[in-house]
Amino acid sequence: MAVLAKRSIPYSFYRIAQIRIRPDPKREVSGVPTRILIADDHKSAIREIRTLLGANPEWEVCGEAANGQEALARANEMHPDVIVMDFAMPVMNGLLAAQEITKVQPTVPIVLNTLYSSPQVELEAKRHGIRKVVEKTRSGALVSAIRELVDKKSSRADAPPPTVEIPLAQLQSLPYKPQPQAYPPRKRSHSRNNAQQK
Repeated sequence: MAVLAKRSIPYSFYRIAQIRIRPDPKREVSGVPTRILIADDHKSAIREIRTLLGANPEWEVCGEAANGQEALARANEMHPDVIVMDFAMPVMNGLLAAQEITKVQPTVPIVLNTLYSSPQVELEAKRHGIRKVVEKTRSGALVSAIRELVDKKSSRADAPPPTVEIPLAQLQSLPYKPQPQAYPPRKRSHSRNNAQQK
């Protein structure tokens, strides 16, 4: 078992060794709902999804988009926690929109909500950065998929931050470099020097 210890080491190296990765504090505030963006070219579908998601008090629909290009713009503007994306949309389809969104916001999970569910569609969806594929006729599957993605995201945020452990032998081999003083030494006043000379 490696023995770990602290030793006087170069300041720059010590700073690196103490790095901690912290989650976004804005997402740590209790009571903040999960913000969901909906992209679908049918207003009736958006209304149904809104009603479905509105049953969960911890979720909030933060925006809507009628095509893939609008979804990309809304995602960059609103930074949602989850995106529900239709497949067949004008201007830009859901796969291409998901691909572009993932380039900018790779941690935001995307659910493809479509009538064209098949093994081939699921394979293409994963290639384009989509986490889950659900059929529009299965509303319960959409809720389950969002809940699963939100729980995974929360568990990663709650995980303890990684630390860097340095073996004692490695620390002992590092050259000693004193840290610079935070404050310059105080200068003795001329009046005090004169008094001492008298």
